[in-house]
Amino acid sequence: MRMHFNISQIIYTLGLFAVCFAVSLYDSQNPLTKIYARGDTSVYQYIGKMMWQGILPYRDIFDHKGPVVYLWNMLGYGLHPMTGQWLLEFLLLLGSAFIAFKIAHKYLSELTSFIITSIVILFTPYEDTIGNTENISVFLNFAFLYYDLKLQSRPKTISFVLGFILALQLLIKPPHSILPIIFCTGTFLNLLIKKNYLLLKTFTFYTALGFISVTACFLLALEAYGGLTNFYHDYLLFNLQYTPYWKQTYSLKFITDFYLTEPIIKLQLILLVISALLCFKPNTPLHLLNCLNTITAISTIYLIIMPNNPLKHYTYMLSPILFTSLVLFCHSFNKYRASILVIITTIFIYGICQTTSHLTNNSPKEQNDVVTDTAIFLQNNLKEKEPFIVLGYDMCRLHLLTNRPFTTHYPMNPMVNRIMPQKLFTELKQAKPKFILLRVEEISHYKNSFYTYWPEFSNEYPLIKQNSEYYIFMRINP
Repeated sequence: MRMHFNISQIIYTLGLFAVCFAVSLYDSQNPLTKIYARGDTSVYQYIGKMMWQGILPYRDIFDHKGPVVYLWNMLGYGLHPMTGQWLLEFLLLLGSAFIAFKIAHKYLSELTSFIITSIVILFTPYEDTIGNTENISVFLNFAFLYYDLKLQSRPKTISFVLGFILALQLLIKPPHSILPIIFCTGTFLNLLIKKNYLLLKTFTFYTALGFISVTACFLLALEAYGGLTNFYHDYLLFNLQYTPYWKQTYSLKFITDFYLTEPIIKLQLILLVISALLCFKPNTPLHLLNCLNTITAISTIYLIIMPNNPLKHYTYMLSPILFTSLVLFCHSFNKYRASILVIITTIFIYGICQTTSHLTNNSPKEQNDVVTDTAIFLQNNLKEKEPFIVLGYDMCRLHLLTNRPFTTHYPMNPMVNRIMPQKLFTELKQAKPKFILLRVEEISHYKNSFYTYWPEFSNEYPLIKQNSEYYIFMRINP
């Protein structure tokens, strides 16, 4: 049997692999650097690690993200404590790229599809997002787009998959479900307007079935292990308090200026103007897709800015929308394909230069010496499995480095301290760990809480060590 190889397909496959691998090196946990994450990501990975030891989210550890995130990080830690999560998410990034290429190639040439897909990957704000919510959600949204465009071929199976993805997005982070919600609503209304009642009935029933199947499985599992009530408080009620806090912290001008520096936002805004204008031309190709994508782009940009929280990885959720905008742009102006090819090639080259510059100048080569020294100090002065706590945005990085547990069940303590400090400090006072570490740059955030809820702290915990990262307090009479 003779095998036929398509040389161009091999070249584009290797090209996408190379682009995805280069972008994945943005993250500090890649195999070349092997540096533990900090911030939110360290919490997700810590919870994923503790799940292998029987500790369960919501019931035993507080956090305000959906359960899918912790299961994903549990799987990554099971593969390898340091690089397992990077490997999983590199495969997600690669999967997103191949799905995108396949969608684009339905409407455009192989070369144009490759360039567009590469642009979207190269413009990805991938720094320190390993284990975070955006990586999973972006892959799911690309998968959603792929199946939504094939609805007519196998309506029952595909509708179920669409409902399945929608439920997963809601169980990761509700704002990430905006694309599935808008596209499902658009598909429903389009079928209703066209009076295609048979397909409408199939789509509605099986989408609902997929959604209910996933949601019910998670809720029953949460109830079975005793975490459903805490899930309601942590995931739903706490998040209602979380967003208003940031609105008081940063001005809208500061947030807008912050996000307008991101290339992915700039490019999306330019394409958004073009897409919006095309919405007023109902006879243009792929008009429904363009309208739904335009609404999704506006909604996503609003959801990125609305929390007033300046975090680059929020813009990652624009990747599937930017991709669809580029496909629609190239398809709508196909008669100017030579000019379009020049434009997107220029953007592609800019993306390569940007990525090369980032990897050359910004990639960390080793763990921060101060963090490493602090971890060694804690390992030498704590028994195996003896807990301690870090107050501040460092959160669980030292716990991953030292293989020691967290003292309270509030690893995400910076936000807890702002929203419900009494719970955090009541539990901390009762636990009385041997060491309490406080991030130097965040001491002002905790002063009032200590004064209000633990005024005798300075008498019980003298400062024994200080470096550029931490104040280290040790309990008297350990």
